[in-house]
Parts: sequence; structure tokens; C-alpha cells
Amino acid sequence: MLVFWSLDCPPCYKELTILAEETKNQPQLDLVLVSTDTTDDIKEIQQKLNKFGFTQVDAWVFQNELAQQLRYEIDPNWYGELPRSYLFDARHKRQSISGILKPAVLQLWASLQAETSNQ
Repeated sequence: MLVFWSLDCPPCYKELTILAEETKNQPQLDLVLVSTDTTDDIKEIQQKLNKFGFTQVDAWVFQNELAQQLRYEIDPNWYGELPRSYLFDARHKRQSISGILKPAVLQLWASLQAETSNQ
């Protein structure tokens, strides 16, 4: 799962809360968080991630001058709305979701991933 968020995005904090709870319940979830803030904000980003308990999660930050280009390369249909999540299946097919992930969607996706890894 790939999740884009920002320090100045209140809905992102709701989603981070949901993700923090879900990763506690299912520590096998493969989660990568990407802040769309700048590398100048790294200290604040790290503090926020620590607050949510994401000390063992892969976390990245956009490079300052390349944000628009990076968004386009990630998904040409993504115009920067946040939070933005990508759920990948076992075949690396992705489902993109703009807005806060609903816990039921996240739990269904997680259970499907667990089933696939057990096969």
C-alpha cells in the first residue's frame, strides 16, 4: 500500500490514525508513506510520523523542485488531491483512492492480501 499525505492536510491525519490502528492489528501490512511536503520539512514530518507510531514504516518525502513531475509519473490522473492511496494486489495491479480510506475498504484489502500470501 502506498499512501501520500501532507503536513497541511487535516484529512490526512484522519487517514494516518486509521492506518496506525490497522498496522497495529495487522503488522504484516506492507505500507509506504510518502509526504508531499518538501525536504525542508523532514524534521516535522518525522515528528508527526513518530506521533502516529510509524517508526518502522518506510517513509519518503518528495524532492522540493520535482513535486508536479513526480505526481504525474506516479499517476497521470492524479492532480495532487490528498490523501491519495494506492492499494496493490499480488499481481501489482493498483487501485487508486482519493480521500480518506474507509476502514472497511482497508480491512477487505488486507484480508485479500493475507489470503494471497497464504496460498
